[in-house]
Amino acid sequence: MVETELHERGSWGSQAEFLLSCIAYGVGYGDIWRFPYLAYENGGAVFLILYVVATLLAGAPLLYLELCLGQFCSLGPNCIFKKIVPVFQGIGWAMVMVSFFVSIYYNMIVAWCLIYFVVSFRGEMLWSSCTNSWNTIMCDSSLEQDRCASKFGLNPDTQSNHSFFFNFTCYLKNESDAMWATKMAFFKNVSIASPAEEFFENYILEKTETMDTFGGFNWKLVVALFLSWVLTGACLIKGVKTSGKVVYVTAIAPYVILIILLIRGVTLPGMELGLQYYMFEANVTKLLTPKIWQEAATQVFYSYGIGFGSLITLASYSKFKNNCCRDAIIITFVDCATSIVAGIAIFSILGFIATQQGVKIDAVVQSGIGLAFIAYPEAISRMPAPYVWAVLFFLMMLTLGIDSQFSMVETITTAVRDQAPALRAHKSLVVIAACTVMFLCGLPLCTRAGIFYFTIFDDYSAGLALVVIVMLEVVCVIHIYGLNNFIDDIQLMLGVPQNLFGRIIGPSGYYFRVAWLVTSPLFLLAMIGASLSFQFGYTMTYGKNERFYIYPSWATTIGWIISLASIVCIPIFAISPIVRNIRKGRPWRDLFKAKASWRPAHTLSWPTVEYSNIRSSVI
Repeated sequence: MVETELHERGSWGSQAEFLLSCIAYGVGYGDIWRFPYLAYENGGAVFLILYVVATLLAGAPLLYLELCLGQFCSLGPNCIFKKIVPVFQGIGWAMVMVSFFVSIYYNMIVAWCLIYFVVSFRGEMLWSSCTNSWNTIMCDSSLEQDRCASKFGLNPDTQSNHSFFFNFTCYLKNESDAMWATKMAFFKNVSIASPAEEFFENYILEKTETMDTFGGFNWKLVVALFLSWVLTGACLIKGVKTSGKVVYVTAIAPYVILIILLIRGVTLPGMELGLQYYMFEANVTKLLTPKIWQEAATQVFYSYGIGFGSLITLASYSKFKNNCCRDAIIITFVDCATSIVAGIAIFSILGFIATQQGVKIDAVVQSGIGLAFIAYPEAISRMPAPYVWAVLFFLMMLTLGIDSQFSMVETITTAVRDQAPALRAHKSLVVIAACTVMFLCGLPLCTRAGIFYFTIFDDYSAGLALVVIVMLEVVCVIHIYGLNNFIDDIQLMLGVPQNLFGRIIGPSGYYFRVAWLVTSPLFLLAMIGASLSFQFGYTMTYGKNERFYIYPSWATTIGWIISLASIVCIPIFAISPIVRNIRKGRPWRDLFKAKASWRPAHTLSWPTVEYSNIRSSVI
């Protein structure tokens, strides 16, 4: 690639933009709702230790590997693998497909956050009340009981047991014995639904009972999703030139808000209860269960965004001599620290709520989207000045989602432009076209049965497929192209180690060599086994108690189609080089050798010896 082509392709305005973009991409919703819950479920401090170990053994080395690939060749994943090992060019397209599928449903979460953010400005916590039009007879909460006590002039702290709430109405217990008996009998047969739960399912989602019918469009979701895609497109309209500037706000703002929430959380009464369960109650017996090892490995893998092609794409806009090893260490540390700090902020507030309600912590803890859109909003409604905290929390969620989203979409648009370089002069059109296509693909998620299809995408888009892709990536780069060749490439960018410290943990040190050759492949093989075991024995469900729903078998089929759609790119894109090789009568080994075009994109970085002549395969 000549220098003029690099200029057309674009580059970061500064390395700070690149570093912030990588941090913003890695720190996403999983750090806010998945990591804290996993730590709580898997032995507290024990899980945190395993998470750090898994990061050192595989997470950081794999992240660094992808940064090196992108920076060396200044191309997206689809073109990189076509050059380094032609028969495996499908690996890059498989990464692009994973980003495509995840982007479709990920922006739906951004749309939910956008609605919550707007609602937070209304001056009333709509998710804290059971008297709205979308609530049902099953809705009840201690907040509603306190409101009834205040309505009758009672002290909510001492006399709320003299009044009660049931079926949208407040009653005095001594004047409504029959209604009290009716309430007790009713809730013996059905479970209480919190107002936050009904707000999410009945107002935000307008959820149908089953996924057999779409139930028509939920137009507020359609509008919110459209605005989310407009926001994403606006951030990427000129490629990294615009996203690099936007990230100064969207990457830094969540940390400012998280620190504010952390300070507020650790000053609330009862916060020690939450922190005890989150990190100070070390259950060492959990080490004997395979589940905790699997959960720690999986969280590391997804937390750093490895295998989506996004790290390769972001690094491809860096300067050739940029110290990406330093960047990898910073990104790893910040992401790991963010997960831990977010857990402290979340669980300190959940401990406060559990103390207020006089219940155990597990009564207020939920996993997944339930933690972000049900448990935490309910917790916020019990805090002083709840409107302020609601605005801050959902602003943080909104910026976290947008950051990760535009990195994945950048992967897709970069792949298109690198595949057809003539389109580099039309960045805006490519971005608009990509966002439009993915918005249309996401419309089924905006129906009243959309949450069921959202769950399918969430469970299958980046599960088994992602692990298989990264395993083949390591095999391709380290074992076929060759570790020594890859180390030569790194040293061409970052130089040769000058001392013992550099030879051990430097950019081309033994730490990374051992990790790439041994620990990372073992880590990935274990994950493939765990993913296969999970997927084949997995039954998709939604909700709990009376609202518990088991997905039909055809839904699982859709999930497998989504999962395999990424993986099949690898054999499909292998057909063309194989056929071409046969027609030209070349030896089969040529399919596994780097092309002559595998070289630094910057012509000034080429060594004096013809670069392509010193690349060889280990086969």
